[in-house]
Parts: sequence; structure tokens; C-alpha cells
Amino acid sequence: MAEFIVNPRRAPRAPARCRTAVVSSTASFEAETEDIGARGCQVVSPKGVKKDDAVRVTIANDRIPNPLQVGGRIAWVSVRFPWRVGIAFDEAALPETSAWFDRLVDSHPGLRTLRRLPEKIPVEAAVYLGQ
Repeated sequence: MAEFIVNPRRAPRAPARCRTAVVSSTASFEAETEDIGARGCQVVSPKGVKKDDAVRVTIANDRIPNPLQVGGRIAWVSVRFPWRVGIAFDEAALPETSAWFDRLVDSHPGLRTLRRLPEKIPVEAAVYLGQ
């Protein structure tokens, strides 16, 4: 019988670069997304931030007329510079973030090939870093 681990990602992410402004009570910075989805995004921060800090995020893309402005929290932070930061959007904003993400994917035809992520991943599965 194969062993499985639960996949922590609940929604697909697009490897899209969007301009981002992040503001918290301890830091503010501008960055680009490394990836983005309806439930959150990953950015590279020029400043250290703290896990679980509340943030306000503005995300813009040249192909979408209005930026996404959403609250969230820092879900995780890498241990060394450059600080990769995972931001989870507020669950209550899911209708708005989903609609914005759909517009982003529709405006970039290559992103439409995104697939749903599996609920479980076999423990013996080979995992490779993408570009």
C-alpha cells in the first residue's frame, strides 16, 4: 500500500510576475510575485518580515485594468536572504481574489494550461523545482 502526504496547496498557482506592494505594521516593501493564485502569492522581500503578520497587499499587472487590493497574512518566510515570503489572502476575499486571478489567467494565454493540484501526493513521488 502506498503512503501519501497531504498537499498543502489548495489551489493552482501561476508563475506570473506582478508588481506588488506589501504593507504590515513592521515593514513595507515593493516586490514582484514569483507565483500567484486565488488564495495567495509568493514574493521575494528585500526586508525581513515575520510569519503570521497581518498585511495589506496591492497587486498590479499591465494586462489587467484594476489592481487587486487585499488583506492577508504572512504564511511563511524563508530562513535567509533573499527572503521568499508566502502571503495567504484573507479567506473572506476569495470571491474577489478568484475573479482577479481568472482575469490574470485569461490575459496570459499560456497560463490557461494550469491543472488542479492533487489532494494527496505519494511519498515516493519525485519532486523537481521549476524555473
